[in-house]
Amino acid sequence: MKSEHRHELKTNDLAKGILTAGDYVRVYGGRVALGVAIVILVIVLIMQQAARSRQAETLLPAQLAQARAQIEQLQQTQLTPNDRQITDDARNAIKAVKDNASNDALKAEAFATEGDLNWAIANYPKLTPTSTTAPVPVTDAQRTEAASAAKAAYQQVLDKYPTQTLAVLTARFGLAALAENARDWATARQQYEAVKAIEAAPKVYKQLAEGRIQYLELIQKPVLIGQVPEKPLPPPLDPADMGLDESGLPRKSSTSKPATTATSTTGQSTTHPATTAPKAGATTKPSK
Repeated sequence: MKSEHRHELKTNDLAKGILTAGDYVRVYGGRVALGVAIVILVIVLIMQQAARSRQAETLLPAQLAQARAQIEQLQQTQLTPNDRQITDDARNAIKAVKDNASNDALKAEAFATEGDLNWAIANYPKLTPTSTTAPVPVTDAQRTEAASAAKAAYQQVLDKYPTQTLAVLTARFGLAALAENARDWATARQQYEAVKAIEAAPKVYKQLAEGRIQYLELIQKPVLIGQVPEKPLPPPLDPADMGLDESGLPRKSSTSKPATTATSTTGQSTTHPATTAPKAGATTKPSK
């Protein structure tokens, strides 16, 4: 009897458990299914976003190349700093790379390109407007602002991406050029020396840096035109103009004039001025 009673109790407990599970499914099954659907949806959205990001990133190098092409057009004055291709397309492309690139090489290149863009604007030729009502291609205020922006962009490359050799080289040369424009020879030389110190830099870049250092040394030296004589020296005259023969002896009949026209060995006539003149290469004081 006891064993039968225990069997009945177990059967009743099992029946209650089944009934409870069924009730639970009826009550909470919809919520569970909704939760599972939400999780699956989130996973699908994440995967789609990752796929779009990968697809967008594959286009970033092309956008950067397009910005580079527009900078080249700007340097050749085929575009002006206020053209929409520069103000919108180029800057937006650079910003897209800076915001969305996942590798440091591409981001560093974006900052270097931004520096080059602003450098080109700061050094845009001072062209005369086509009419009195036409605006100038770039104002002095724009040049100053662009130079500051170029310096900031180049410095970002050095601060954030010091291991990206090509971008660092671009930034170093850009900062040196800005320093040269400001006649800050010491800073320019410092940047060129930094280029020479980069072990991974190609040899041609180091040679270019050395050449610029030599150029800095040259332009800092005072320019010596030559000694200016107190009295102008006469130019060398032909013997016939001085009444002498080819041996330097006086001619028997010397009737030379202060200025004559002598025929050269090539058959062309050479006229010597009657007044004295300084030697070639010397400078004279202005006549009062």
